[in-house]
Amino acid sequence: MRMSHSLSVIILKAILKFRKVGLVLAGHGYAARVTDPVIESQHQDLSRLDHAVNLCRALGFRFISMDELICLSQQGFHNPYSWVHLTFDDGFENNFTTLYPFLQKNNLPFTFFVTTGAVRENEWQFVDRLFCALLHTDHGFFEPRAGERLPIPEDRQARVDFAREMFEELRQAGRNAAETLLAAVDDLLSKNDWQMVRKRYCENQLLNLQQLGQLSSDPLGYIGSHGNHHFSFNSSFQEDDIRHEMNSSKAWLDDKLKTKTQAFAYP
Repeated sequence: MRMSHSLSVIILKAILKFRKVGLVLAGHGYAARVTDPVIESQHQDLSRLDHAVNLCRALGFRFISMDELICLSQQGFHNPYSWVHLTFDDGFENNFTTLYPFLQKNNLPFTFFVTTGAVRENEWQFVDRLFCALLHTDHGFFEPRAGERLPIPEDRQARVDFAREMFEELRQAGRNAAETLLAAVDDLLSKNDWQMVRKRYCENQLLNLQQLGQLSSDPLGYIGSHGNHHFSFNSSFQEDDIRHEMNSSKAWLDDKLKTKTQAFAYP
């Protein structure tokens, strides 16, 4: 027999009286609808977050800021109460236009972890560029590691599967190999084609510096680093490359937002 929602809440509240827990809830982009669920896969409807927030409140969780979370970490997470902190990765523009008003209305502290290189260069995240280019190109794909041009499947699902294979390869690549692979991806579409698809799949657009400044100045808000280019720090990455990705991102945020960035989210 399935337990009712209200009974589940009562039982969990009783447990939380004796065992205090902390949660970090992570999200990405939020949009009422998307043009393509594959190319704009990192966005979901705001109602899902609203449901999670209401559930946490019903269970008696306290929503805390990043400053409070840092303080708790320095104290060894000896939680005096059950808490939740909300974080959102990558820095999509709809975090400002759609999500931010919701957070303000509900008085919810938040952290946006921003991929600074993509924001600085006004680019999409590499996963979005990869899927978009491979689904729209009319050309073969030059795979740098293989040193040959690979044919792009005609069938859409086959293209999606091929893009997923390339994404996994990108995640396992070192910095130089990742940059070479992304350059090959960017070459799949012309400048005009990239302008067209950026307008068509507008939910993938990232925050600009003015929006970041407004979010950073809000007492509820905190801007953290999500790396410089969102590369995966796998075993192929050199330690110096990892430090560069982290330090250059922090330095850019500190300079542009006039702050001292302490929080970093692993890409």
